[in-house]
Amino acid sequence: MVCEQVHEHVPNLLAAVWKLFALCRPGEFLLVSTPFCVRIHVTPDELLAIDIKNGLRQLLKQGGFHVMWVRSWGNRSCVRRNLRRWLPYRSWRSLRNDTETPMVAWALARRREDRA
Repeated sequence: MVCEQVHEHVPNLLAAVWKLFALCRPGEFLLVSTPFCVRIHVTPDELLAIDIKNGLRQLLKQGGFHVMWVRSWGNRSCVRRNLRRWLPYRSWRSLRNDTETPMVAWALARRREDRA
């Protein structure tokens, strides 16, 4: 199952992950992607800073998935250029990954038999 660019619009992330768990068969894979422009992000209650990759990993684990891997991609110039509008790729612009400024994060997980 693929869930692409959805979680940033969902008010209750854990409920959404539980729904994905219910939709997947045991052993089935789930690929989740979400945009993100800052590696460390303050939570809504502003008491805890979350690293997007670790946050995505923990969310999927709480939802009953075995996380195979979590990756991210982006760089400062990409973030800067796309703050106002999406710009087309030009060959002279670097696609080098900078883990400090991701634009997107992906996770591949597998549904467990139960949520335990």
